[in-house]
Amino acid sequence: MCIIHVTLFLAIVITPHGEYDVRSLLCVIFDVVNTTKNGQPQGLVDSSDEYELQATPLSNSQMNSFAYSGINPMKRLRAYLDVASFFQKKKDFPFIFAMSGGSDSTALFHLLLAIVGPRFHVAHVDHQWSDTSESDARILAEKVDSFGLPFHLGKLDRQWAYDEDRAREGRYTYFETLARQLNIAHVVLAHQQDDLAETSLKRCLEGACLSRLGGMRAISKRNGIELCRPLLYTPKKEVMLVLNHLSVSYLNDLSNLNDRYLRVRMRQQIFPDLEAKFGKQVRSSLAEISKRSWEVRDYLHNRTQHVELLKGPFGEALCLHGLCRVEARFLMNEHMGNLLSRSQEARILVALEKGELALALGSHLFLDRGVLFHIRRPISLPSFEMRLTQGSLSLGGWHIRWSDQQPSEWISCSDWQGLWKGCYKALIPECDCLASCPTASRKGRVDSQVPRTLLRQAPYLMRQNRRICSLLSIPEEQEKRTFLEFIFEH
Repeated sequence: MCIIHVTLFLAIVITPHGEYDVRSLLCVIFDVVNTTKNGQPQGLVDSSDEYELQATPLSNSQMNSFAYSGINPMKRLRAYLDVASFFQKKKDFPFIFAMSGGSDSTALFHLLLAIVGPRFHVAHVDHQWSDTSESDARILAEKVDSFGLPFHLGKLDRQWAYDEDRAREGRYTYFETLARQLNIAHVVLAHQQDDLAETSLKRCLEGACLSRLGGMRAISKRNGIELCRPLLYTPKKEVMLVLNHLSVSYLNDLSNLNDRYLRVRMRQQIFPDLEAKFGKQVRSSLAEISKRSWEVRDYLHNRTQHVELLKGPFGEALCLHGLCRVEARFLMNEHMGNLLSRSQEARILVALEKGELALALGSHLFLDRGVLFHIRRPISLPSFEMRLTQGSLSLGGWHIRWSDQQPSEWISCSDWQGLWKGCYKALIPECDCLASCPTASRKGRVDSQVPRTLLRQAPYLMRQNRRICSLLSIPEEQEKRTFLEFIFEH
């Protein structure tokens, strides 16, 4: 308590111009209580009220207050607190820092040095988009080396110039490859709140559904590598305060001035115009929309995680029956969003609500008994009739095997999903023949549990020239003795 009393006295009495307020006093108390002997912050507070207190930009008089009280003013910057809080929650872990050399990554680089220390790798990707890219990479390498950190350089093909999507994919691929080579599972990126707002606005205007409005996440995974964005909810202006405080320079990417890119038009024209005419700051609101969208998406994922996208040699199948409208839409967007138009999606939802048995959506898409099918290759079995005394047979890509002896270890796949996946295994009733159903007899065959598309293709079990049942509708009460296996050979 003695330390706190002295600090309060210094903050009140020795402040230049005699200026002080309660906010600056509380910040000083917070720093004294939560600072260890080596000056590193401990026990950062997560409550919303205190976070708002910490997040407010400081006035010149407040900065002077901290200087006179012996507190490093940078530790009171919103960006510093956000990064420190992030790494306190994540604890100690090895990581690669992806550094472009621009304002955001330069600020985060110095924040990492102050908070984590020189204990990480730095990676830079040269896109070869400009004549200065090679010299820029050399400047970064010298800067990183001066702090005793390992520097890694990757280069992208020059033909990717102006193709931002391919360039982004190339960057992430390089970071993933490097992470695996170094046996490091984390990559830290310098995206900030304005980047997130741009993505959210773009998706809003493109008409994305509620669960797809979210942009990047503070922590996400890509091919087994964890991507960390400690500044994701920090406004750009707060990031710039770090650079101003440290008086450090950064590289200017000329592509950030080229309005052929949508992101440049959004930063230079769309957002300033929106805020000027709307009269409010919209970026933080859009970032919040992104966060809420991810909450909806996580909730729907938990609600529908029991639904499996069935992949097989013929395509994909998605079971939608029994789901509410929101859940069905979510699954379609998750698994088949790039295949369906909005009108097709709307027709599917109406058909599900009305309980329609079938709906054709084109040559490769259809709804059948509440199951959405995407056909990549035709489902067909040639007409055949075979006696079940031969042991095995190959027919039209299928390898068929039957035996009176049940295998010691096997998993039953006796429903239509097994046939769709190209792996049907079951015990069947005693019979002497397996035959395809004549085309003329396929009309009118209805089974509420089996999609008609597959039921029409399923062979029949026969005994003494009489059909017993379809392979996909074997009665439960019949005694089953013969092991039958259908494997589709890709």
